[in-house]
Amino acid sequence: MLKKNEGSYILETGILRINLEWIKKYLGFLCILILTIPGISSAASTSILVNPGFESGTSPWIFYTNGAGKFLNNAPGIVGTYAGHVTISSPGTNVQLYQKGLVLSPNTKYTLSFKAYSNTGHDLSISLLKHGSPYTKYGLSNYVVNLGTSWSQYSIQFTTTGFSTTVSDGRLMFWLAPYDAASDQYYLDDVVLTKVSVDTQVSPTIVTQPASKTITVGQTAIFSVAATGTAPLTYQWQKNGTNIPGATGASYTTPSATLSYNGAAYRVIVTNAKGSVTSNQAILTVKASSNTKQLVIIDVNYTHNTITRAFSFFGVSNVPSNLVSPVNYAGGTIYSRLQVITKPSTKIVNYQMCLFQDQLVAAKHACTNYQKFNSTGTYYASQPMTSLYQYNKIVWSRQLLERMLVVKDKYGMPVDNRYRPPFGPFDGENFNLYYPMKVRYTAIIVPPNGGQPVWP
Repeated sequence: MLKKNEGSYILETGILRINLEWIKKYLGFLCILILTIPGISSAASTSILVNPGFESGTSPWIFYTNGAGKFLNNAPGIVGTYAGHVTISSPGTNVQLYQKGLVLSPNTKYTLSFKAYSNTGHDLSISLLKHGSPYTKYGLSNYVVNLGTSWSQYSIQFTTTGFSTTVSDGRLMFWLAPYDAASDQYYLDDVVLTKVSVDTQVSPTIVTQPASKTITVGQTAIFSVAATGTAPLTYQWQKNGTNIPGATGASYTTPSATLSYNGAAYRVIVTNAKGSVTSNQAILTVKASSNTKQLVIIDVNYTHNTITRAFSFFGVSNVPSNLVSPVNYAGGTIYSRLQVITKPSTKIVNYQMCLFQDQLVAAKHACTNYQKFNSTGTYYASQPMTSLYQYNKIVWSRQLLERMLVVKDKYGMPVDNRYRPPFGPFDGENFNLYYPMKVRYTAIIVPPNGGQPVWP
């Protein structure tokens, strides 16, 4: 029975007396309170993914490996009670955790957010693709996430591509190969995939401007910018108001500078779907090197890969046609600096540079000694030019033909299945143990009595 009592309506039953005005007053507060309870997320209600926090087990997430491992929800979560937990017993070349059957809209911005870490800090990559042949890319392809060893939040924005009408065959895939290793433990929680509202997009803003630099001849300068705004942000660096081809990252490294670079003005244009902003100019000052006699015979940033494999060529631009006169570089000392930035395994690598003349044949080249390493880091070496392997095969007073960087295994065999000497294939015979490998390699020749090299 409904009765009015002192301005409030009371609903009476045989066992319950309810004040309806109290319910009306506090109902909104109760809804807000529910949304703040750990493990309950307002974003989860609009997420395309099912079981984003692994609270109801592992389904519909699917784990596959051609190595050995398992996937459970037996780890403590950072948002709810549980987290997804992948254990690697033996690494494979195809190791993935994915959810399929995702409904996606074409040409639409999405945000993928999640929390993750691995016990070793080994990375993973993420792709969104068609679940089935021809595995069309749907806008997110092999996006590498640099994991730490404790819980961190990650967020990625992207626009769907590869289809023109709504699809229901999307697969979101966490790819662990080639980063995983035996005994690795990966942890994931609160994996949410949502559409981005156009109203939430923010134009780019530069928060840290590029700074002017002073360097010496032969060195490089690094300009960088920090910007905020709705992802993805794109970058285009300019020199003296002209776009620099390929300079499309948040930082830009100049080539080895000559005095002609002195006074050059660098700036960057940052763009997203909402607009663009241009940075202040940064001025490059180039001073004469303290060692004007040295010759930087090669200075390259390069990623060795499964296409070029063991042998990578770089031409001979900026190399004098005569290394004997007027400066006797051929009788000097060659110094090398190898900066290994990324490396997929601890396999031993022997690295060297070779110089060719006239033809790309063994009888027409000379090579440096090996630089041996099995991890990232910076490695230095030096040797007399006359100690180069096959030094006498080159006529140093004539033009060189080619510079080549070579990747070999611990036995000195090229890591290349096109090269099969009588002794057998390269160690491990698995390209994923060696490639991709990102390096910066610099070699400087200093003539007799020329002092020490000045590194760019």
